[in-house]
Amino acid sequence: MSNIRFSANDYCIGALTIFAKYTCPYSLLTNQCEELLEDNVQGPLLPNGEFQYQTPTKEDTGVRGRRDAISTNNGDLNAAYVQENLASMNDQLAKTFDKVDNTLNKSKEVYESVKEMLNPKAKLAYNLPYQKTSIEKTTPEGIAEQILLKNNIVVYSGSGISVASGLATFRNEGGFWLYGGEKYLISQILSTESFKQDPLLTWTWAQDFRRQVALSGPNPAHFAIASVQRLCQEKDINFTLITENFDGFHVQAANALEMHKRKSQPEESKDTFYSDPQDERYGFTPEVYEVRGNANFMSCSNFCSPKLYASPPIHQNLSEVPRCPKCGELARPHILFVDEFSSEEQYRAETVLRRVANVDCIILIGNALESHFSTLLLSQAVNNDALIIDINTLPACESGRVRQLQGKAETLVPQLCKIIVSTLTKPKVSLDATNFIELLKKSMKAL
Repeated sequence: MSNIRFSANDYCIGALTIFAKYTCPYSLLTNQCEELLEDNVQGPLLPNGEFQYQTPTKEDTGVRGRRDAISTNNGDLNAAYVQENLASMNDQLAKTFDKVDNTLNKSKEVYESVKEMLNPKAKLAYNLPYQKTSIEKTTPEGIAEQILLKNNIVVYSGSGISVASGLATFRNEGGFWLYGGEKYLISQILSTESFKQDPLLTWTWAQDFRRQVALSGPNPAHFAIASVQRLCQEKDINFTLITENFDGFHVQAANALEMHKRKSQPEESKDTFYSDPQDERYGFTPEVYEVRGNANFMSCSNFCSPKLYASPPIHQNLSEVPRCPKCGELARPHILFVDEFSSEEQYRAETVLRRVANVDCIILIGNALESHFSTLLLSQAVNNDALIIDINTLPACESGRVRQLQGKAETLVPQLCKIIVSTLTKPKVSLDATNFIELLKKSMKAL
C-alpha cells in the first residue's frame, strides 16, 4: 500500500464539512460555510459522514488537487503521521471551528435582520429611530376628531375593502381561480414566469376577473372615502388615497360622485381621470394612486413605453394574446405581478412615497400588509410617529401608534366618514358679544 500523506488541514476540513453539512440549522448559510471550507483541504464524505482516502497522484496540485484525489483505500491512513501532528491538527481544528462559529453567528444576525425587514407584520423599526409602540382599540366616534387634527392624511386600502363587493381577497379559501377543472393560486397566474410560459392563461384570468368586477361595483366604503376625499380637497386638507387593488372601484366611486356633481354644479366639476386614449397619461387617475395597477388597462410586456391602453372588451373570449399597439410585442394586463416592484413610470411609486413623506395619519383599510410597498409606507408612518388607524376584521399592524377598528370595512368606514363629513361641514359659530353672553349663561346653568 502506498504511503498516504494526510495533513492537518485534511483532518480539520473533514470535521468542518460534517459540521456544516449535517448540523448547521440554517440552510441559507451553507454556501458561506462552504466558501470558508474551500480555503482549506476538503475530503469527500460517505453518506454516514466517514472519510474516504486514496493516494494522491502526480496530477494532484494544491488544496483542490489533494481533495479530489482522496478516496477510499480500505480506510487506512498514516497513523504515525497523524500522531506526530496531532497537536497542530487539534490547534488548527479549534481555530477553524472558531472561524465557522463567527461566520455562523454573523450570518445568523444578518439572516434574522433581513427576515425581520422583509416581514411587513414584524416591527418596522429596522434601521429607524426608536419608536414607541402603542396599540389600542377604538370606535369611529373616538377616533374621528383625532384624524381631523392631522395635516397629512393617507388612506391605504387593500383587497379587504372589496370583499363586500363580492371579490375574493386571494388569501382565503375563496381566493382560487377555477379554470379547465384546475385550481390556480393568484401567484400561479400573476407572475413574470407564468406570463412567459402561458400569457394567454394570464389574459384569460384577467378577462374573467374584469367580468366579476363588472357584475359587482363599489360598495359603501368606496363611496364614503370618495366623499371625504372630495370634501378635504375643498377644505384644502392634504388627503392621499392609495390602493393596492386593481379592481378600479375607488376610481368608479370618484367618477360617480363627479357625475352627480356635474348635474348639480357643472361649473365646479372636473375630470377625475385622464379619459382621452391619446393622452400619455391615459389610464391614470390623478386622485387615486393604484400602486398595483388597474385590470381595465394593459401595457407593453416589453416596456417600449409606460403608456397604457384599454384592455379588450370583457365579453371577448381571447383566442390569442393582445399586442402592444405601438411596437407589436405581447401586451400584458396593467397589473403588478407578485414578483415585481412598483415603478414610477407605470405605478407612480416615487410620487406616492414623496406624498407620504410627511404623513402624520395613515388609515389602513382591509390591508393585510403583506407586500413590499406596504412595508415602505408603514415604515415611513412609524418613523414619523404618525397616527395609524387599522380598520380590519383582524388586526394587521403591530408597530407604532395604532388605533384598531375591528370589523367589516363596509360598516366601519361609512360610520367614520360620516362623522368626519359632519364635522367638516358644520357651520362655524362666530363668537361675537351676544353669542359669548349666551354661551356664558349656558355654562353657568351647567354648573
